[in-house]
This record gives sequence, structure tokens and C-alpha cells, in this order.
Amino acid sequence: MYQRSGKRIPRVAALTAICLFSVTTGALAQGKLVKRNGWYRNAPIEVFDLRVKDRGISFNEAFEADADWLKNVSLKIRNNSKKTIVCIYMGAVFRETAPAPMMHSKFFGHPTNANIRRAGPPLELKPGEVLSVSLADEYEQLKAVVEHKKPIDSVTVLELEITRAYFEDGTMWDLGELYRPDPDNFGKWILVERGVWIPPM
Repeated sequence: MYQRSGKRIPRVAALTAICLFSVTTGALAQGKLVKRNGWYRNAPIEVFDLRVKDRGISFNEAFEADADWLKNVSLKIRNNSKKTIVCIYMGAVFRETAPAPMMHSKFFGHPTNANIRRAGPPLELKPGEVLSVSLADEYEQLKAVVEHKKPIDSVTVLELEITRAYFEDGTMWDLGELYRPDPDNFGKWILVERGVWIPPM
């Protein structure tokens, strides 16, 4: 009886190890998604080279990554306009923290026609130039926002939107539309050109 039990122990141990490995691997590498709700025709900014660590990924396409994947997300923003951009607005939304999704907002540079002076260095992104963005620089702020509702390592979906740009000449592109400052009301904007939204593929 003892000998039979002795022969079974290695098999049970091996099976347990395999199960533990599978559970651990599943916890580390789950399906993740960087979501984008759409694009805008003739947008002055182009978002490209989306990556997690050294791996290139695509918006709205699931991929496998470890639990700390958010700190490894990076992207590039190109100025496709003919004017210098002095500020870009980026929003990171976490829908999994519903019913009131948590959001982290980030300004690169300083917005114009606004009373609030944003922290951080100024931006002068000339036509054709590229701004590199890494969420590693924002990770502690992201973590603080998300963990009001849930652990950051349980997040599987990041909704990333770059929807606004301020130009050196004082105009602003927002959600596909172009605005100019209202000369009679500081902080107000006048619509110059309507935008066209293109839904995600």
C-alpha cells in the first residue's frame, strides 16, 4: 500500500504543478485592449506606433499582456497640420470602473484662451514633428485614479482618446471641429469649421 502511494505522489505533484502554472500564466497574460472610439477626417494630429513594451499593437484589437501592461503602453503623435501645435489633450478612460468610469486627463503643453495655467513644460510641435508619449510617465496618476474603484492590475481595457489640439495662432481643433477665440469673451470659442467623425473599423 505504501509503495503504491509513493508512486502516485510524483504524478499528483506534477499534475498540481501543471495546474498552478496554467492558473498563474492565465493571471499574468490575459486579453487586453486599447480602444479608440473613432477618428476624424483631416485631423491635424496622427496617432501611430502604438506599443506595449517592444510589441506593436493596433487599436481595437485584443492582445495578450501581463498584469502591469498599462505602464508599458507607448505611442507617438505626429503634427499633420501646417501650423505649430502648442498643446495636445489626451484622455484615458477606464470603462471597467462603471457606472461612473474613472478618467485621467493629460495636457501636453499649455492650452490657449484659458485662465488655468497647466503644470509641465510648454510644447512647440512644428508641422511634421513627432511627440513620443509613454504611460509609464503617467502610471502613478493612472493608478491613483483607477484604484478608487478597482485594482489597477485587473484593468483589461484602456480607452484612449486624443481629441484636442491648440495651435500657435490661437485656434483650437476639438473633436474634429476647428474653433477660433471669441474676441469679446475670453475663454469662449467660435466654430469655424465642422468636423466629420469616422467610426472605428
